[in-house]
Amino acid sequence: LHPFMNLFFRQQYALADATVGLLVAGLSLALGFGGMFGRPVAQALGPRRGLVVLLGLAAVTGAGTLIPQPWVAYACYALSTFLIGIAFPFFDLLLIASVAPQQRGLTKSVASMQWSIGWATAAFISGQLQVQYGFWLPIVIFACGQGIAAFVAWHLPYRDQRTLPVAVGA
Repeated sequence: LHPFMNLFFRQQYALADATVGLLVAGLSLALGFGGMFGRPVAQALGPRRGLVVLLGLAAVTGAGTLIPQPWVAYACYALSTFLIGIAFPFFDLLLIASVAPQQRGLTKSVASMQWSIGWATAAFISGQLQVQYGFWLPIVIFACGQGIAAFVAWHLPYRDQRTLPVAVGA
């Protein structure tokens, strides 16, 4: 679940549309730049531990978005977005390592389809929750979701731990 951050910053802090546009553009850049740091994190911590640490930190910083100071909330959310950007390549790496080589194409296709369905569903649910409860509930669910994803990543079985590559983001 992902809250509509453009609406959050406009409604919570009465920021102008131009300012919100710059903030959202900054978040997009943070997500993109994060991907460049995947390889060093994977080499330092290993893919599984790296993903767990990144998602755990993303959960904490995502929850920090609820701090009632606009620039602190933005900094927390930008850091959360940056950490998720670093973590993106880890998902594919660990997913592929968990299936037999002949199943990898289908597995990646299903994962891509699931990702698209998940974003569409999450946007709808988030919109409904924001209308009913404001932004705090979607933000809490977002942070909890990152924590749950870290837990799941730690407990996923991988076919062969010895051959798990660290060439993330190469």
